[in-house]
Amino acid sequence: MKTSKLVTVVHPDSKTRIALRSILEAHGCTVATDHSCADLLSDSGVRPNLILLDRSMLSEEGVGVLSRLNHK
Repeated sequence: MKTSKLVTVVHPDSKTRIALRSILEAHGCTVATDHSCADLLSDSGVRPNLILLDRSMLSEEGVGVLSRLNHK
Protein backbone atom coordinates (compact mmCIF):
# COMPACT_ATOMS: atom_id res chain seq x y z
CA MET A 1 0.00 0.00 0.00
CA LYS A 2 1.35 3.40 -1.02
CA THR A 3 1.39 6.05 1.70
CA SER A 4 0.49 9.66 1.00
CA LYS A 5 3.30 12.20 1.12
CA LEU A 6 2.81 15.32 3.22
CA VAL A 7 3.59 18.54 1.36
CA THR A 8 3.54 22.00 2.93
CA VAL A 9 2.92 24.91 0.56
CA VAL A 10 4.08 28.33 1.79
CA HIS A 11 2.95 31.25 -0.35
CA PRO A 12 1.57 34.73 0.48
CA ASP A 13 -1.16 34.54 -2.18
CA SER A 14 -4.21 32.48 -1.17
CA LYS A 15 -5.21 31.72 -4.79
CA THR A 16 -1.78 30.25 -5.45
CA ARG A 17 -1.94 28.16 -2.26
CA ILE A 18 -5.37 26.84 -3.25
CA ALA A 19 -4.26 26.01 -6.79
CA LEU A 20 -1.14 24.19 -5.62
CA ARG A 21 -3.14 22.32 -2.98
CA SER A 22 -5.64 21.14 -5.62
CA ILE A 23 -2.92 19.95 -7.98
CA LEU A 24 -0.99 18.11 -5.26
CA GLU A 25 -4.09 16.49 -3.77
CA ALA A 26 -5.10 15.29 -7.23
CA HIS A 27 -1.75 13.48 -7.31
CA GLY A 28 -2.38 11.79 -3.97
CA CYS A 29 -0.53 14.12 -1.60
CA THR A 30 -1.73 15.35 1.75
CA VAL A 31 -1.27 19.13 1.75
CA ALA A 32 -0.84 21.70 4.51
CA THR A 33 -0.59 25.39 3.69
CA ASP A 34 0.98 28.37 5.39
CA HIS A 35 0.83 32.09 4.61
CA SER A 36 4.35 32.90 5.77
CA CYS A 37 7.65 31.42 6.88
CA ALA A 38 6.75 32.39 10.46
CA ASP A 39 3.62 30.25 10.19
CA LEU A 40 5.70 27.38 8.85
CA LEU A 41 8.16 27.63 11.72
CA SER A 42 5.36 27.69 14.29
CA ASP A 43 3.89 24.39 13.04
CA SER A 44 5.83 22.41 15.64
CA GLY A 45 4.24 19.00 15.05
CA VAL A 46 4.24 19.06 11.25
CA ARG A 47 7.05 17.16 9.52
CA PRO A 48 6.37 17.36 5.78
CA ASN A 49 8.15 15.25 3.20
CA LEU A 50 8.40 18.33 0.98
CA ILE A 51 8.10 22.09 1.52
CA LEU A 52 7.19 24.27 -1.44
CA LEU A 53 8.32 27.76 -0.50
CA ASP A 54 7.91 30.81 -2.71
CA ARG A 55 11.43 32.06 -3.39
CA SER A 56 10.44 35.71 -2.96
CA MET A 57 9.64 34.97 0.69
CA LEU A 58 13.24 34.11 1.40
CA SER A 59 14.40 37.59 0.46
CA GLU A 60 11.68 39.10 2.68
CA GLU A 61 12.18 36.88 5.70
CA GLY A 62 15.79 35.89 5.31
CA VAL A 63 17.64 32.76 4.30
CA GLY A 64 17.93 31.95 8.01
CA VAL A 65 14.50 30.33 7.68
CA LEU A 66 16.10 27.43 5.84
CA SER A 67 18.67 26.98 8.58
CA ARG A 68 15.96 27.04 11.29
CA LEU A 69 13.92 24.49 9.38
CA ASN A 70 16.93 22.24 9.10
CA HIS A 71 17.51 22.36 12.87
CA LYS A 72 13.83 21.81 13.55
